[in-house]
Amino acid sequence: MKLHIKEFSREKMNFKGLWEGFKVELLEGDNNWPGVMKAVRDVNHTGG
Repeated sequence: MKLHIKEFSREKMNFKGLWEGFKVELLEGDNNWPGVMKAVRDVNHTGG
């Protein structure tokens, strides 16, 4: 299984439009990365 996770900014989305919300550098958006990574581990995703 492949997994593709992107960063997202609700602030950019609200002020500039939906697709602009994706135009943010990693860790500069609204994602809860500890929660995301826990969910990835919980499903035993190994990246392979």
